[in-house]
Amino acid sequence: MIRESAIESDTEVVVFLRVPDPQYAQFMAMGCPVCEESLPPTYMPDGDRRNWRRTEESTSIRSRILVVGGDPGMWLQAMEGPFRIGPVRKAEPVMHLVHDTGLPVENMIDVIQPRNEQ
Repeated sequence: MIRESAIESDTEVVVFLRVPDPQYAQFMAMGCPVCEESLPPTYMPDGDRRNWRRTEESTSIRSRILVVGGDPGMWLQAMEGPFRIGPVRKAEPVMHLVHDTGLPVENMIDVIQPRNEQ
């Protein structure tokens, strides 16, 4: 389902948020690329163990970012913010597509999910 959503939306990176379940996010961020080779790169802010992924997502500006996870209140607030965000899936796992942020992924996450909410 995540792979299909990523392909259909022409996603450049799939970001797994630690909320609501940090173990799920870590498992999916690490496991999806192994099981689904056609999936775009994956990343988990504040916990990805792959140094090369942290480096890439702290410097790369992406146009289409599929974000998996997060809580409803965070998304309502994020949709009022500076980025164009569209819901992709409302049931678990919740997914949103963030468009043209002009920021590296790591900085975009800081805007939509302030540090005290992670």
